[in-house]
Amino acid sequence: MPADPPTNQSPTLDALIVGAGFSGIYHLHQLRKRGFSVRIFEAGSDLGGAWHWNCYPGARTDSDFYIYQFAMEDLYKGFTGWTENFPPREEVLAYLHYVVNTLDLLQDMRFNTPVVSAQFDVSTDRWAVKTSTGLTVHARFLILSTGYASIPHIPPIKGLDTFQGICHHTARFPQDGTCDTLFTNKRVGVIGTGASGVQIVQSAGPVAAHLTVFQRTPQFALPMRQQPVSIFTQQEMMSGPDPLYPIILQRRFQTLTGTYYENTPKLLKDVSREERVLFFEDLWARGGFHTYLGTYMDVRTDAKASQMVYAFWRSKTLKRISDPRMQEKLMPETPCVPIGVHRFPSLEQTYYDVFNQPNVHLVDMNETPIMEVTPGGVRTADGVEHALDVLVLATGFGKGYSGIAAIDIRVGPEGVPMATKWAAGDGVKTYLGLTSAGYPNLFFSCGPGGPTEVCNGPTCIEIQGAWIVSCIEHMRKNKYNRIEATLEAEAEWSNVVQEKISHTLWGQAPKTAPDDAAPARDTIFVGGVMGYDKICRECAENGYRGFVFSGDSEVM
Repeated sequence: MPADPPTNQSPTLDALIVGAGFSGIYHLHQLRKRGFSVRIFEAGSDLGGAWHWNCYPGARTDSDFYIYQFAMEDLYKGFTGWTENFPPREEVLAYLHYVVNTLDLLQDMRFNTPVVSAQFDVSTDRWAVKTSTGLTVHARFLILSTGYASIPHIPPIKGLDTFQGICHHTARFPQDGTCDTLFTNKRVGVIGTGASGVQIVQSAGPVAAHLTVFQRTPQFALPMRQQPVSIFTQQEMMSGPDPLYPIILQRRFQTLTGTYYENTPKLLKDVSREERVLFFEDLWARGGFHTYLGTYMDVRTDAKASQMVYAFWRSKTLKRISDPRMQEKLMPETPCVPIGVHRFPSLEQTYYDVFNQPNVHLVDMNETPIMEVTPGGVRTADGVEHALDVLVLATGFGKGYSGIAAIDIRVGPEGVPMATKWAAGDGVKTYLGLTSAGYPNLFFSCGPGGPTEVCNGPTCIEIQGAWIVSCIEHMRKNKYNRIEATLEAEAEWSNVVQEKISHTLWGQAPKTAPDDAAPARDTIFVGGVMGYDKICRECAENGYRGFVFSGDSEVM
């Protein structure tokens, strides 16, 4: 169907998508080519989703270029813009712009249009979606592609608003290009050592006059082993009788985390010391996440196995730090929690080397916590005021559903907002990580209950997106106007998610994460991408078990 022009006259659509990142772009293309009228509303000034907002110096992927894209032949065959194995933000954005231009999607995207509320009308089976610009759109389906890392977590530090220098969260750096020289010859402070903190430290360390890193939990960062990528290499992967590109891209759907490699089908406890050491050395040489995602099957389920991987990593990484006290701060002999439990490991290039520089200082917030931010810097519990020109909040994001919860979503004017439902005693529950009982005709990807936070992003998006699009097609074919997950199906799925977690070290660790920006671990499906895809497919093949459909004479 041709789409109505996005005017202020309450246009009617088959589907409205919120968010113009990988997920929103995928849904827009797949629905539009099937004849549905569909639009994207994006809060930012351009496409890219998280890659639009995260414009801090040094931002790059932690996935290899050949898996961080869509598995569509007409797309991967035409793009050779990667110059590094782990691409920087600029190349990811160039790829997404290439996708949008190739598929001619820009005409159906509206930027600077934050969605603030969505109310479902039970009499018409449509969502009335309102934006902060005053625009209202009525859509049969609402697809939330807001991502799991979209609302920055700003820590409630006393005096933060009094700081007279430059202060940015990593997801809210200025978009005007000035951030490239922001750290040069400045006194820089970084609060947080998660993935973005690691990248900020690597960027600021070599150019800052002085760098102060405020650390609470030591990071388990693996060597990225960055390599240049030539156009010839990319072309070679697309050519020949058995090209690698389609093989690798399809392989992603067959693995635990949506990459192209898998755990070895062995238990660490069953192998000899010699086999273990040689295997660890091989994984280490490969770089990236191989040491964590390609290792023995019991590393994420057995504390002793996890500790052995940590000890190997520590023995390798210690050599890069010259100060014994700094060694113990950055890589203590006993980790605070098993690797990957409170946060997924990061990849680094020069992170640990930076701490050998005389202009770099590490503050252990377990010993000397931050008491307040002053106009001139940060004061810690020992009375020291760390003078700063620039303060970076590498403090992560709200829970994985915060982007969804930020929108006032309800059924009818007196309905319960979805955020209120999820904040209640039963917590966040979804069905298949795609829908929520009580909210008809609403889908989300990269949300709670799915594998997103432990999966390569584009892999998860294509699995979830294909399911959502097929479901909407099924409804059109059968003249259904409404779909809703049952409470029973939602409760059953919640049990499945928690049962899977209970078999991992995540389920055995304390429920309280080290900070309130950490993922809500009991809402992440850890049963593997292939297992998740199989469950979703079986749901559809069995008549969309767990859903209730209804329809009338009006069809799409």
